[in-house]
Amino acid sequence: MATLKVEYPKDLLKLVGRELGPSEWVTVDQAMIDKFADATGDHQWIHDIAPTVTWGTSPQDALPITARVPDPAAVGDVGRRESMTRPPA
Repeated sequence: MATLKVEYPKDLLKLVGRELGPSEWVTVDQAMIDKFADATGDHQWIHDIAPTVTWGTSPQDALPITARVPDPAAVGDVGRRESMTRPPA
């Protein structure tokens, strides 16, 4: 499929509802993530690819296996604490 180019953002309105075509599969590796972090200045630990443990349905409920799972009793936000202790539906 040919590359789609528009001159102005408003030109995208003409394309609403039109399938623009799937792209090829891209494997994201740690080097790509590091380049993104360099470009954005966003060097958080979460961008390191590592085995991960999850305990809920929110992205907040995931940590690398080298981290400590937070103690719900130590979380100040009541709603967050409840979501950490509620069993999955």
